[in-house]
Amino acid sequence: MIKKLSTLLFTLLLHMEANAYDAEINGVFYNLDQTAQTAKVTYKSSKSSSNSLAYSGEVTIPPAVTFNGVTYSVTSIDNEAFKACTNLKSIVIPNSVTSIGSYAFYFCKALTSITIPNSISSINDGTFDSCTALTSIPIPNSVTSIGDFAFRKCSSLTSITIPNSVTSIGGGAFYDCENLVSITISDNVTSILDRTFQGCSKITSITIPNSVKFIGAFVFQYCLHLSSVTIGNCVTEIGMLIFQYCNNLTAIHCKCPTPPYIDYYIDVYTPFSTTTLYVPRGSLSSYQSKFFWGNFKNIVEE
Repeated sequence: MIKKLSTLLFTLLLHMEANAYDAEINGVFYNLDQTAQTAKVTYKSSKSSSNSLAYSGEVTIPPAVTFNGVTYSVTSIDNEAFKACTNLKSIVIPNSVTSIGSYAFYFCKALTSITIPNSISSINDGTFDSCTALTSIPIPNSVTSIGDFAFRKCSSLTSITIPNSVTSIGGGAFYDCENLVSITISDNVTSILDRTFQGCSKITSITIPNSVKFIGAFVFQYCLHLSSVTIGNCVTEIGMLIFQYCNNLTAIHCKCPTPPYIDYYIDVYTPFSTTTLYVPRGSLSSYQSKFFWGNFKNIVEE
């Protein structure tokens, strides 16, 4: 009896695997919604090893496809649709697509070029995680949020500009982007979550705009070449170990009249003795009396 149940379960799993998509059209796999007449780009197989060769080279997604005499508008890209497609080099996404799923391009290590249309409103969790060959990406003004680990380990990414439309940046969004030299954060971002720039060892300076109220833990940990940080005047709370192992940090310009609360415990790896903390005029005694901030040997009003 147990053997029969096991065989049945195995057969069902194979059937589910074989029907991961509804149609393959010109080398692209889709799930079709016959009622709405929309198509979602999906994976050939939910198993990374089986999906790795599904897409390769240059892929262009059309705005619409026809199957069995019915035309479907291509409106989305499924979670993990191109996951582990290690031979995928570039992809063009049409304006008909309004959403890209989480980890859609995870570990596409040959992907160097991608065009994100201005119909996309969010870059979800892990969308380009471990795309180690990706050198640049346009983030259109339609995007309002960047998810957790969205660009984690994009080790070839050297610069990125976050448009004014973006209001939130997820935790670890640029974690371990070790060659990221320059980043511009929009004036509308209100929070920067844990580990956002952790391990971005080539960044030398960064400005947190006045719109930001919260900065998470470990945000600049292991930013080995970071020398200058400017913190906007609206930050009220900062997570722990934010500057740990930032051994080349020489200047922090904190514009906050009231020292931000910082989740702090004994930290011997923040360069308190070699970094000058610049604070607003009239706030020197407030910073000197606060945990964490008072540990800086050089505090100067500006």
